[in-house]
Amino acid sequence: MQAKEIMSKKIVSVGRNSSIREIALALAQHRISGLPVLSEGGYLVGIVTEGDLLRRKITPRTPDFINILGAVIY
Repeated sequence: MQAKEIMSKKIVSVGRNSSIREIALALAQHRISGLPVLSEGGYLVGIVTEGDLLRRKITPRTPDFINILGAVIY
């Protein structure tokens, strides 16, 4: 199997100045998990994914009293 057999044919992309809200809406509307990011000239400059949005917007912080690696939870 080759990439051309499973890839999306209709390309949805965002610009490098797109807001997180615009990116999230595009991902949801098109039911996709990643988007190519294009320069003003239409050149590929990167890819943004659902995971990128989650890591940037939601930074989980565990309380000091929870030590996950040591498996100690008070």
